[in-house]
Amino acid sequence: MFAQMLKIKTKPYHDQLESHFINSSLFGPNPTRADYIRFLQTQYQIWSPLEEKILLFQEKLQKIGIIYNSRVNDLKDELILLRETPSKIDFDPSFMDDFLAVLGAIYLMEGSRHGAFHILKVAKRMMGEDHRFLFLEMNQMVFFENWKNFMIQLENYVTTHNLENQFILAVCDLYEEFGRLYDKCAATHNM
Repeated sequence: MFAQMLKIKTKPYHDQLESHFINSSLFGPNPTRADYIRFLQTQYQIWSPLEEKILLFQEKLQKIGIIYNSRVNDLKDELILLRETPSKIDFDPSFMDDFLAVLGAIYLMEGSRHGAFHILKVAKRMMGEDHRFLFLEMNQMVFFENWKNFMIQLENYVTTHNLENQFILAVCDLYEEFGRLYDKCAATHNM
């Protein structure tokens, strides 16, 4: 099954990105409000330009049954709610000029929502129940149904076009690119 092979082949790349300080600081013994804000800023700095590219492929995505739901506005609004100015980094997502890379980015971005449930629990302890979690808060049943549908459509597209290996390589490359972007974001946050 393609989804299982994809997960196995990309696991080392996933684990490396997950262990980056920006993520791991939220899973440490004493995460802080600053850690959560840094996490949100990093997500915004990466997702904002990526989403602009993804939206250029919206029609093609819809033709293969994939609906992309924006999360950048939720990120931006939550940062503003925290009295933070959403910031951007100098980032050219030209590597996303092909459809396979766009599918890979959606796979990474939407797949990261699995970890959002855990991060949300941690963030609620840090930020308190009064804080409105616009980026991480989501209906789990809806998410898992959407994820299942995305994976079905992704697998159908990739296997129909015999792109399994190319897609896996694209996802591995994207994980590495995200790692470089995390490093760049960390540098802007003086870490």
